[in-house]
Amino acid sequence: MARSNKKAQSKKRSEERSKKVVASDRAKISDTVSRSEKVSKVKESTPAKVVKKVTPVSEAETKAKKPGMISIKPRMLKFVTWVLVVIATLIVIDFVVQYINNDYSIAIVNGSRIPRSEYLVRLEDAYGNVIATQMMNEELIKQEAVKEDVTVSDEDVDAAVAQTKEEVGGEEELNAALEANGLTLETYRRNLKIQLLAEAMVVPEPTEEDLLAFFEEFKDTYFGEDAVYEDVKDTVAEAYTKQKFNELSGAWLNGLREEATLQNNTTDRPSYGILQITRDLLSDMNNRLDTK
Repeated sequence: MARSNKKAQSKKRSEERSKKVVASDRAKISDTVSRSEKVSKVKESTPAKVVKKVTPVSEAETKAKKPGMISIKPRMLKFVTWVLVVIATLIVIDFVVQYINNDYSIAIVNGSRIPRSEYLVRLEDAYGNVIATQMMNEELIKQEAVKEDVTVSDEDVDAAVAQTKEEVGGEEELNAALEANGLTLETYRRNLKIQLLAEAMVVPEPTEEDLLAFFEEFKDTYFGEDAVYEDVKDTVAEAYTKQKFNELSGAWLNGLREEATLQNNTTDRPSYGILQITRDLLSDMNNRLDTK
């Protein structure tokens, strides 16, 4: 009996342990399921994160914009405008004063101005015809040089200027001579070019016999009694050209004037109709284009 009771008790304990294990396992399973449900509910209740698309910003947009004229305050802009107006006014006044002092009048006597216009009228009355004739002759020479295809280079003019310097004793002496005659170096060079053009057309190329005969004739006058032809040959050629030019240029230039159509408005002011004036202007333009 005792054994039967022990077995029964042992069996009972075993069954109780089994029940406890089963209950424990069920509790664990239930707890796991409960946790899973909670996690699922949390995920469902939490809103999903939205990834925003970032638009790339260009380098030009990131740079700070430079302040323009709009950023200047109105008062400052007005002040700058007034300053510019004042400066412009002063410049205009300066030009007017310069014109009155230098261009409008040629002299001031005890506050009274002598107008330049009156000066020009008297100058034209005194020298107008002479200057106009000289300018007409120069124009005839230039036109004839174009016809004969004769040219004078700047180097030729430079050589002539250098020779003149040597003849008068140097550059200072040349400048003094030009100033005494009311000439500038530029005007002198222009006159030299005209003269060289005329000499090239008027004076024929001399032969050796021409130069030797000229040397013998003017030896004492130009070169000295002890001069030797071979030593002064270049000087002889220059003197020969100048003398022949002086002898022949007058008749040559008169021939050009006789063949040309001339009009000196300083001495004769003809009245033309509008058609004649137009024809003359067009003819003058064509002549200038041909000579260029």
